[in-house]
Formats: sequence, structure tokens, C-alpha cells
Amino acid sequence: MKQPLTRVEELTKMPPPATAGQLCIKSHYVSPDTKNADVINLFSTYHAVFLLPVVEDERPIGMINRSFFFTQISRNFYRDIYEKKSCTTFMDKNPLIIDCNCSIQNASSKFIEYFDKFLEGGFIITNNTKYMGIGYVIDFIKYISDLNAEMNQKLEAVVKELDFKANHDDLTGVYNRAAFISKFNELRSTSAGTLVLFDIDDFKSINDTFGHPMGDAVIKEIITMIKKILPDNSIIGRFGGDEFGFLIEELEERHIRYIIQKIMYNFHTTPLTCIPERFITISVGIMISAVDVNFENIYHITDTALYHAKKQGRNRVILAEIINGSENVNYKEFLFF
Repeated sequence: MKQPLTRVEELTKMPPPATAGQLCIKSHYVSPDTKNADVINLFSTYHAVFLLPVVEDERPIGMINRSFFFTQISRNFYRDIYEKKSCTTFMDKNPLIIDCNCSIQNASSKFIEYFDKFLEGGFIITNNTKYMGIGYVIDFIKYISDLNAEMNQKLEAVVKELDFKANHDDLTGVYNRAAFISKFNELRSTSAGTLVLFDIDDFKSINDTFGHPMGDAVIKEIITMIKKILPDNSIIGRFGGDEFGFLIEELEERHIRYIIQKIMYNFHTTPLTCIPERFITISVGIMISAVDVNFENIYHITDTALYHAKKQGRNRVILAEIINGSENVNYKEFLFF
């Protein structure tokens, strides 16, 4: 069966565009009256939407970036505080805006001026100041690469950086939620494995006592430590805040126990260098499952195991087991310290 063309392959068949208007793609957009709860629903419904312009009286006033939006709204209490507030709360109030009649060559100076924002994925296209649509970075890169072959080496580095930013968490460098799910589904279509979810116990108190920069340092050091212990073929991702998960291609309980025990042992014997005066622990939920299991189902069960670990006193590991011949789940203590 012939595979569909990738976005890059599609672009290679397109003639180089002469103006920004030829890069324009019709996109979902919202008004300033739209609530953040509606933005959450929109992004959750349309997984391919990464950029969401905010338009008032037909004119763009800002841009909401999916990654930045979920990073903010998933912070402690932010959803409760901001869910009913205007979507302008988390929008970029100064996005890159290009008129549709502007040539790509003349727009290059603006791209350089807005380079950091440009790297985030795209820009707004207008027609005589009225909203028209959005343009994607990769379209612009393709045009420039055709226009000037000498730029190819630099553009390749930009594309790699864009790809990395789109699929990885900025703080830790591990996969973001969307990329983790994609990798999970890819691996689980052919092999079984174990999903492990964990979060940092009393993490809010770390932020409240030592500040958010220290909280970030704690997260980074924990992920660095865990990555050194996991098998090379494991994948690890951040689901938001201090909740992380990893998939290991291992089914035997004794092997899984050894890996998790080594991780937990590190927390109890080696204080974090960034905060040696604080005893840091994690709570863990685990589920061992067969090939080709729906991610949302296994995530829900594993997340419930994590919930039990927290409820039973934190600093412990709970294993979720499907009872043979039924849809019932048994949650049992796997490790505690």
C-alpha cells in the first residue's frame, strides 16, 4: 500500500511561492471573548492545530501557541484560576504578522527580527490588515532553500531545531505528551511493554518554599538521574507539571521491579545536588500490558495506580493488574519505602 506523502514531500512538489499569500493556510481562530476552557476543548478536539490566532473585528491581535498554552494552564491551580478567563491571557500579543502581498524576500527582515517567535511554528497573514490565515515555518524554509542553495546547511539546522522543539519538553528535553503518545502507539503496535507514571511528592511545597527556579532544577535533576537508569530503548515523556511517564519494553515483574527499585533507591541514598537539604521522593503507578492497547485506556488505569500510591501515603509504587477474563483491575502494592 502506497504511503501518503509527508508534509516535506508535499512541499517539494510545490513551485516556490512569490508572496506570503501563497503560503497562507486557512485556520481555526478565536475571538478575545473566547474562554480558555474553549481553547482547551479546541486543542483537544483538533490535534493538528498548533497555532490559534485571536481575531477581533477581522484583525489579528495575537496568537496562542499550543505548547506554551498547555505548559501554562497545567501549572498548579492555573486551570481553576484561568479556565473561565479570556483566551488573551496566554496569547502572544505581538505575533509576527505579514501582509499577503509581501514578497518572501522583503519579509525576510521581519523573520530575522522575530526569529525566536518564528521558531515556535508560524506567523499570521493579513490582507490589508484584515486576518487572512496563517503560514507555517516549513513552507517558508522550503522557499528559501530553493531560492538560495547556500542557505541549506543553516536551514537544515533550523528544521532539526524546530522538529526537536515541536516534540520535546523545553525544560527537560524529554518527549512532550503528544510526541510520547505517538511513540507509544508506534512501539506498542508491534511489541508489549510496561507503562510507568510518576510524579514528585509534595512538589508544590518545593515551589512555594524555594521558588519555581528551584522546582525546575529539581525536575531536571530527577529526569537526568532516571534516564541513566532506564534501558536504552525506553521512551520518557512529560505529561504536564511534575507528572512524567516512561515506557519500557519489559514484561517480567522481576525485571521491572529491579529497574523501579533502583530508581527509588537512588532517591533514598543520594540527595539531589540542587537541594541537598530536602528529602525528595516520588510516587509511581505501573501497568504491564499486551500489544496494541489503546493509550488512553492504559494511561487511565496507570494514572489510577499512581493515584492509589499518593492516597496510600506517597513514596511507593502501585501495580495495576487486569484480572483474567474480566475488565476489572486489581491495584497492589509493588514497592514502598
